Amino acid sequence: MSLTTQTLQNPPRNTPISDEKTGYMTPIWWKFVSLIASLMPGVNTYSKSLTLTQVDAGDIDEQTFTITGLKTNEAVFVNAPALTDELGLVGFRISAADTIALMLYNNSAGNITEGAATFKIVTITL
Repeated sequence: MSLTTQTLQNPPRNTPISDEKTGYMTPIWWKFVSLIASLMPGVNTYSKSLTLTQVDAGDIDEQTFTITGLKTNEAVFVNAPALTDELGLVGFRISAADTIALMLYNNSAGNITEGAATFKIVTITL
């Protein structure tokens, strides 16, 4: 059994996660957490204020935004803030390097212009 497999199968037990005096993670827990992180794919997070343009009544509109660092070989997940009633984020993709495309659906009888909103974006390198 490799050290990696053994370490993952036997996480630290009966050991405090943080040092009572410093508040920092104890060395054994840091080693364990670092090992897990090293085995995970590249994960990046972004928090961006994006200014949405008008979405016409009953339309699905794809809007693109520049976010430096996005790569086309990444999977993307977007957490939208609370948007105007009847306006929904229904899809998202990395359409080109440094560019995210958001698909918005206006389920109302009138046009909606949301304006600026902060979106949380997570990418995972494939």
